[in-house]
Amino acid sequence: MIIIGVDFHPAFQQIASVDIETGDFQERQLTHREEAENLLEDRFPQIWVPSWKNRDMRQLLWHRHRMVQARTWVMNQLQAVALNEGLRCKKRLWREAGRKQLEAFPLAPWASRRRGDLKMKSYRQILEFLLGLYTAILNSPFD
Repeated sequence: MIIIGVDFHPAFQQIASVDIETGDFQERQLTHREEAENLLEDRFPQIWVPSWKNRDMRQLLWHRHRMVQARTWVMNQLQAVALNEGLRCKKRLWREAGRKQLEAFPLAPWASRRRGDLKMKSYRQILEFLLGLYTAILNSPFD
């Protein structure tokens, strides 16, 4: 595998490359004229493009990341509702007893609607969805 580093200057480019397997180190400067000539003659190295499986796995991991963010957002909002009502139970809020306590609070109309919108329904849906993503990640081959 070859690692290439490029340092851009106004009049030229400093390019260095190292072959990890052999340890060969090369360094050179390109002026814009040389770069234009290389472009005309199509003498640039191929750019690595990930395989289809690799791109698909990246999309899956990115989707899981965004769903974890959504779950965290919902949990923080429900935690804020609980704290506003004086319930301070940290991680115990997400156990069955804590969720029942949170659902049992009599709230003002808009706070009640907010709790209903965020309610355990969306929290549970996100958890079930994340469980499916986790199993998909574990069952897919890493290339």
